[in-house]
Amino acid sequence: METADFYDLRRLFFFREALEKLDPKGPAKVLLVDSTVNPESQRFGVLSGSFNPPTMAHVDLGARARGSFQLDRVLFLISRVTIDKPHDEGLAIEDRLLLLSFLTQGLGWARVAVANRGLYFEQAMALRSVLGKTAKIFFVVGMDKVAQILDPRYYESREAALLKLFIEARLIAASRGGAGKSELRGLLERKENENYADRVYFLPMPDKTQGLASSAVRAGIARGDIPVVDLPDVVRWFISETEAYRAGYTMRRRLLDRLYALREWAEGGADFQKLSALINETSSANLKEENSCRKRRRGKSDAENSRAFQRGFRRMSFRNVFCRRKWLNWSALLRVMAARYWEPTGSPMPAIG
Repeated sequence: METADFYDLRRLFFFREALEKLDPKGPAKVLLVDSTVNPESQRFGVLSGSFNPPTMAHVDLGARARGSFQLDRVLFLISRVTIDKPHDEGLAIEDRLLLLSFLTQGLGWARVAVANRGLYFEQAMALRSVLGKTAKIFFVVGMDKVAQILDPRYYESREAALLKLFIEARLIAASRGGAGKSELRGLLERKENENYADRVYFLPMPDKTQGLASSAVRAGIARGDIPVVDLPDVVRWFISETEAYRAGYTMRRRLLDRLYALREWAEGGADFQKLSALINETSSANLKEENSCRKRRRGKSDAENSRAFQRGFRRMSFRNVFCRRKWLNWSALLRVMAARYWEPTGSPMPAIG
């Protein structure tokens, strides 16, 4: 694997296309990413989460569930709809899928899937249509998630939803945050939950894994501390390379959006890695120019500043392109970058903007 793999536009666009096929308002649906179902596999663990970012806790949880419950495969599943979590914070979903695909290639026993539903009973019904009638499905969740699954606030009809869930699947509840087997027993002994007690199994986890959360990892990175032992190597490498969870990553997301709008050309003619490096280099340089930009604008009318900005575009000056950020014109910026870093492939460079 190489750094260039983090900038593979064909793969990133494939993931985005898969996500676009999953209408959050349409019927419940699951798609397998980069894989097919082995007909010999009958016992599937499903670790559904945001993976923002994927951590060693995710890998350890999947591995321990597989070993303890004789699972043939574990699916790391991301949904377009998340429950009680911000959707657009942190990594783009395409990048999360990219990292999970790298992880599962190395693990061998894991696969990646995407869904258009966040509630487990809807995911269970969608998984049934993909995995087949005879497959046994086990959702691998933390103790906090068990309480959420049983909470009536998330359903129009709690009993109907839980009936659908437990017809199709079982839960493997992993200890987390100090909550263990006794807490699970207490939750399931409540009158409203006792009918489901025989369909929820307990999985003990080591203290270190119990306390590791993606939110804590994100907070540490924001402070400038990338936790070495808490992240798989490929995830740590990606975060260092792309400045994920820091200001520089915003430009990657924006550039990916613009290149996807030019997908046919971008897949054959754009070097995402070079374009990203150029943007980051230019952004850093222009932080130093910002004060002088403000001084030049001071006392001038908006019309005068606008004319000066457009003259800068005509000269294809990166300093002027970034000088007044609220006027940042992505079409013009891509035109400038493509002129410098376009790699001819026989197809003409498209008209941008």
